[in-house]
Amino acid sequence: MEKNKVKTDSRLVAKSRAKFAILNCPPLGLDYHLEHCSFRLYSAEATKVELLLFPKVIAASQAEYLARATNSSQYQSFLEQPTGANFAKLIAKLEPYPMAEPQAPEIHLLKELEAGYFCLDLPGEHFSRPYLYRLSFPQGESKLTIDPYAKLTFLNGRYGVVGSAEDMDLPCPNLIPFEREKSSILELNVRDFSIRPNAKFKFPGTFLALTEEGLTNSSGEKIGLDHIRELGVSLLQLLPIFQSATLDELGDVSFNSQFNWGYDPLNYFAVQGLFSSQPKDPFCRILELKFLSHFLASRGLGLSMDVVYNHVYDLSQHSLELTNPGLCFRYTEDGMPHNGSFCGNETKSENEIFRRYFLDSLLYWQKNFELAAFRFDLMGLHDVDSMNLIADELKSRDPEIKLYGEGWIMGNHPEGVLPANETEASSLPAYAFFNDSFRNLGRALLSEPEGILEADDEEYNARIWHLYNSLIGGQHVKSFVSASQNLCYLECHDNLTLTDLIQIKNAEIEDRELSERLSLALFLVCFAQGLPFFHLGQEFARSKQQIDNSYNASDEINALDWESLTKFKRISEKLAEFLKFRNSRLSYDEFNFQEINHRYKLLIADPKILAYELQNAGPDGAENLLFVINFQASELQVELPTNYEEVLDTAMASSAVNTLRPYAAKVYRQVALKNCLKERFK
Repeated sequence: MEKNKVKTDSRLVAKSRAKFAILNCPPLGLDYHLEHCSFRLYSAEATKVELLLFPKVIAASQAEYLARATNSSQYQSFLEQPTGANFAKLIAKLEPYPMAEPQAPEIHLLKELEAGYFCLDLPGEHFSRPYLYRLSFPQGESKLTIDPYAKLTFLNGRYGVVGSAEDMDLPCPNLIPFEREKSSILELNVRDFSIRPNAKFKFPGTFLALTEEGLTNSSGEKIGLDHIRELGVSLLQLLPIFQSATLDELGDVSFNSQFNWGYDPLNYFAVQGLFSSQPKDPFCRILELKFLSHFLASRGLGLSMDVVYNHVYDLSQHSLELTNPGLCFRYTEDGMPHNGSFCGNETKSENEIFRRYFLDSLLYWQKNFELAAFRFDLMGLHDVDSMNLIADELKSRDPEIKLYGEGWIMGNHPEGVLPANETEASSLPAYAFFNDSFRNLGRALLSEPEGILEADDEEYNARIWHLYNSLIGGQHVKSFVSASQNLCYLECHDNLTLTDLIQIKNAEIEDRELSERLSLALFLVCFAQGLPFFHLGQEFARSKQQIDNSYNASDEINALDWESLTKFKRISEKLAEFLKFRNSRLSYDEFNFQEINHRYKLLIADPKILAYELQNAGPDGAENLLFVINFQASELQVELPTNYEEVLDTAMASSAVNTLRPYAAKVYRQVALKNCLKERFK
């Protein structure tokens, strides 16, 4: 992109090596207190840093501002019934934040305490004051920027705001803490979830919509959070919720007014205002996201955040480039930005300045919003050392936190820097990787008109064998060191939904057959060794009108159609059944490859059938389970001895115990332990 064509002076890069290690420097960013504020910034090359501090817009201190809510009658109602609706009434008592452009700043000089570390301790109470930094560089150049560590922002992220996001909280009732169970991930976009008008959410397109309960579609089917809880997933992954560059917090937020997934980062510490019930206010978004996290935990759900640290929207105007020009992004030898992200630039995670920023940002999100997981967009652009440092720090606070990302082979890493992609999985044991081999094979098998790929038998058998190996942890397919690194999925926000793909390749397909294929897809993901990942709406035939990259399409394309749940309710019931069986009968996360290979036995892998056995399953290890999958358009007959009984079926209609419908799978339990032989199938 033209706006990313920024040249850097190689002398700056060389000189910066003499600076002290930023990883060990004191805290960065604003530190707010009632009697004083500390403004702290790191710039390796600045000769002078000035604070532009604008007049207060709220007369109260932060504590007094929050007390307006806690001293109100609405607070007692909230304590008695801590719902999203009552929380909205509570924060409506807060003083509105004016939207006027700030004028007439005071100018204060920061002192360089150590090489590159600038600080100003300013007496007085400064809550709600907008601020910027002005930096002077060698050769007389001057740059104006928002604080890279700004947690409170306004006017679409152009100004920082004085206050403590860490202490920006309203005392909540003692909600039940989130108890970790076997993890399964459900991906959603905050706006998609509730913006469609016929769904009748009170807070469409916002965090608070995720707390609404008791909603149904026109046919009486549970929608929203109640639907999610019925599925039985444990983690909700939100598409990017930090402040992005192309969403207008000051503009129209109604249905079809504006849309973007949020993979256009602007401020990495700030919450996206468009997802707040009061999008123009820099404080309410913090309060609402914190409440959402607490509320979901009380309902047995953890929050996972999709984070995009691999590129920024506009390199030339980003605060990282303005404060440390030429250091936080990778450049070609002639000084032009590398473009491994295909978005105009790529960050330089091996640089200590960016590495410190990367880590500080994640720790802030984890600590202040109690996040249970992170999904790293284009993780292969980062480096192994940074990702391991991040894992160590995050797990020191929460040993059970889930970390996973896109380990695609990409980027322009300098010599000696290991890329954090799937080929280096053995060096990144704390991370799970999206298994694209599983995705590609599964989507091909489930979308072909006859369920058989156009390939000769040898090639097809090899593909089925690869699918089986992905199902048992990704071994022989990826460089994983254990099944815990295997994240299996068949649909996400990217690319065509599986429904659209199937319908494109099967124009006359009937709803029954579509449902059968979608149910089988959910089964494959659910019973793969590793971490199962689902895209919300996948379980009721979500369509995006055959658009394969809807990142900036309209709400009409992206918004969930909860009315579809009526027609395809049986698929979602199947997913709930699969997850319940998985969580109560199988121990996935504990399996290493040696144990997997000892307990799994492949029986058949041909162009029509995949059959395998899992020995010593069940809560007491006393069961053998037999999995049989039919990928063809006709029924499959299975010969079973009398000591096997059916315990699970993906099909929409029942069939005889020894019969599999087209595009269906069954699980059988061996009542008395006996070996399972290939000759049982014909």
